[in-house]
Amino acid sequence: MGNIQRNFKITSGPDRDQLFTACKYAYEKGVVFPIQFVITHYTRFKNEARKRDLVPKLVTSIRIVGIEHDSGSGQAFRIHGYCKVDIWPLENSDRLYEFHAQYNTRSGKGTLTIE
Repeated sequence: MGNIQRNFKITSGPDRDQLFTACKYAYEKGVVFPIQFVITHYTRFKNEARKRDLVPKLVTSIRIVGIEHDSGSGQAFRIHGYCKVDIWPLENSDRLYEFHAQYNTRSGKGTLTIE
């Protein structure tokens, strides 16, 4: 993808324990701890009203390689890792993309940047 970045709103995702467990097993051979984020994404094509539709999409195959606290709340985190996402213009669904996220486990909301 080069220098292209795509930013998305996270509308739901894992809780704090799931995040840290996923990070703990990120490189453990034979162990898969599946988590996912739901993001919003505008469709490629316009609807009848000449507007693009906003649809939820899953971010899967997440491998978290770094987590740090973002505030003193114990619920806000900066996350770094790799994931798969099947949305335009990231149409290669077999590729792992690098991502960074700001995520709050209390609200289940945040932002996800795919590089």
